[in-house]
Amino acid sequence: EHNPYSPPKRPENAQTTPPDTLATATILGSSGHAMVSFTQSSPFAPRYSVRSPMSKALTIVGMVVAGLVGLIFLLDLLVGVPFSGANLVMDIGAIIAAAILGYLSWDALRDVR
Repeated sequence: EHNPYSPPKRPENAQTTPPDTLATATILGSSGHAMVSFTQSSPFAPRYSVRSPMSKALTIVGMVVAGLVGLIFLLDLLVGVPFSGANLVMDIGAIIAAAILGYLSWDALRDVR
């Protein structure tokens, strides 16, 4: 009798891939150098590695912008300098957003390397 909730049966000649096996693919640019490298170490978290000077510069710019925005709104929260402490919720929200941007830029920089 067939149970509809049981997993389908695997054919006898089917090959299984161990979960720790890495799948990689590389896309070459017009000069023949690797531009994008895809590595999948987990089905849930594929990592894309992009190797170009512009992507590295943009991630660094993202971290600098996050630091400046976080510093400006932290100063406003503590001292009230740029915006005279206009809104507490705005200061806290901008600091959280700057922290998120800083983390995402740092994570992207790890992928670029």
